[in-house]
Amino acid sequence: MESLRDLGLSSYEERAYRGLLALGTGTAAAVTEESGVPKGRVYDALGGLESRGLVRVQTDREPKRYAPVEPAVAVDRLVEAKRRELRQRIETAFHA
Repeated sequence: MESLRDLGLSSYEERAYRGLLALGTGTAAAVTEESGVPKGRVYDALGGLESRGLVRVQTDREPKRYAPVEPAVAVDRLVEAKRRELRQRIETAFHA
């Protein structure tokens, strides 16, 4: 998989996503250990991934567990978000 940063993820988000792929599912602590994302930033990274629809949060037990969507789905969602962003920029540029 190419760098997901090219599609809008931060370095920590990309590392957390890749860590979750390796784990299958995991807690924030497990993601920190697997990915090397600092403990103080892992919740921000996971929240960013969740807001983009790249992870599912399992809240039925404590601590929360996170599961990644399939890589093909993640890339499709990121590409579509990038398309929307570019369309908005074009519209803004031509209507300014």
